[in-house]
Amino acid sequence: MGNDLGELHALSASGGEPLWRFTTGSGNGSFKSPAVTREVVYASGEGGYLYAVGATTGQQHWKFTSGNELSAPAASGGLVYVSSDDYYLYAVDATTGKRRWRFRSGGTTLSSPTVSDGLVYIGGSHLYALPV
Repeated sequence: MGNDLGELHALSASGGEPLWRFTTGSGNGSFKSPAVTREVVYASGEGGYLYAVGATTGQQHWKFTSGNELSAPAASGGLVYVSSDDYYLYAVDATTGKRRWRFRSGGTTLSSPTVSDGLVYIGGSHLYALPV
């Protein structure tokens, strides 16, 4: 879970005890709902950054930015998908944080992407379904 101070917190599922805290260091802004895999938490937050943080350690693996506000991410098949208010949907390599591809939509798309059956869906002024 995140807070308005630019911190991301991991809590124990069994008792809710704090496990770790990741902070961006800026002290402002909040994280959107993260995408979580067994090994990594992907969270977008203040400054238009997407972070990959170790799920058990809270240590930053990488940081990606489009330079604009980002949606909450979706992770699937070795990629992390995030939309931006710069009209793009980004596919980011889940291991390296490098942009694999981007798709320009017809308008701002800050809705969270959804991945299902080999397609990534993103909504905005239109609904797009793109192969993953």
